[in-house]
Amino acid sequence: MQENDTNRRLKTIENKLDNIAKLMEKVAVQKNRIDTIEKRVDSLWSKWDHDIAPVLLNCPSKQIKWLWSIIIPQGLLLITTSFLLLRSM
Repeated sequence: MQENDTNRRLKTIENKLDNIAKLMEKVAVQKNRIDTIEKRVDSLWSKWDHDIAPVLLNCPSKQIKWLWSIIIPQGLLLITTSFLLLRSM
């Protein structure tokens, strides 16, 4: 009786260990996939840093802001003038 109980417990422990081994294998595969994706993302960022970032660094953002500070008030002035002319007719 006690031997059957011990064998049954050993079988359950063995089954649990097999399940743990299968889960560890799945985790290893997922980690490999994650590592592959991280390498791809890193290569994309390096491409960004090498090809596109220098273009953005040379962008004349101060000049563009200055242009917008001129264009917006002129546009508002034009709209207001048009409205006043149409209203006076």
